[in-house]
Amino acid sequence: MKTLVARLSLAAVASALILAGTVTGGPQLAKKLEPGDPAPALDGVSNWVQGQLPDLTEGVVVVEFWATWCGPCKRVIPHLNAMAKQYGPAGLKIVGVAAHETGGSFEDNLDLVKKFVKSKGDGMSYLVAVDNVGEARRRWMEAAGIEGIPATFVVGRSGRVLWIGRPQSEKFEQVVKLALKNKYDPILTPKAWERLEVGKRAAGLRNWREAYQQIDEAVKVDPPLFGWLIVERYKMTLEQEKNEEAARQYLKAILPAIATDAYSLQAVVEAICKDTHVSTRDLDTAMAFAEQMKRATSSEPAPGIAAIALVHATKGEYDRAVEMQTNAWLAAAPSDKVEYKRVLDEYQNIKARMAQKSALGE
Repeated sequence: MKTLVARLSLAAVASALILAGTVTGGPQLAKKLEPGDPAPALDGVSNWVQGQLPDLTEGVVVVEFWATWCGPCKRVIPHLNAMAKQYGPAGLKIVGVAAHETGGSFEDNLDLVKKFVKSKGDGMSYLVAVDNVGEARRRWMEAAGIEGIPATFVVGRSGRVLWIGRPQSEKFEQVVKLALKNKYDPILTPKAWERLEVGKRAAGLRNWREAYQQIDEAVKVDPPLFGWLIVERYKMTLEQEKNEEAARQYLKAILPAIATDAYSLQAVVEAICKDTHVSTRDLDTAMAFAEQMKRATSSEPAPGIAAIALVHATKGEYDRAVEMQTNAWLAAAPSDKVEYKRVLDEYQNIKARMAQKSALGE
């Protein structure tokens, strides 16, 4: 009887320990780090070689694990550096965490990374840290079940992990660009990508009904989230099916669903006016979307006015393009004025060349 009681007591203790592990997040039952989860802390990183600890709830942060001896890591540095420079003004921070150094002592590892970063100069201008104690590697890589480097985590403006993968992936920069616009959902966007791939295969077989159904099912879940996918659907109809009228009617039908979303409206305008894969430019539809964008951004009108200027420029109406882009530049936020002025100068230069050719009778 005593033996039975002892066994029952041991079982109760074991159950309590298991329950405690569940409640406290004990290592034996720790949840795997996945897209959608809050980003782990980075304050366990022991040394900052370049820059300082970023706030993971501000902007979009890319945390990349690498090492000085890793060939693939070194090959992606130029791409990461270019992204840091291109998207930095929009709120992107890239953090290279050296967590797999083999220099020996903590001091040797730190010195190794410092010399490597210094040798790169402006070619590695983003934030760099050394994880000598392995805390970041445990919280991020091991928690996500990731082996091998380079390994990349994209953290959104909400402080959630949006994407986990390799920086060589074709999806990586797409995720960053969408995240900067608050248009990447860690659950819905990957599902939309899957539907798009199925739709592309169906289109390859000229099964347009199935192709469009796949894409439309994804878009209808959250049309403002999927402005980029609306563009893909439009281009498929226009360029693959070669059905201009159906493409035009599709945009007309989808407009009410995205009428208040500047990102989606702009995506359509830019696709019609600038996309090199669009052979027929439906500028009347582009203008309708640009004007709707101006109404949708009435409190911050510069983007909508610039969209109207773009349509005029695409039509070759550079007098109106310069006029509208000037208004956009004047209305722009101080941080955006340089880019608006760059476009304005471009329109003015084209307008001047056209006037010169006209004067010469060319």
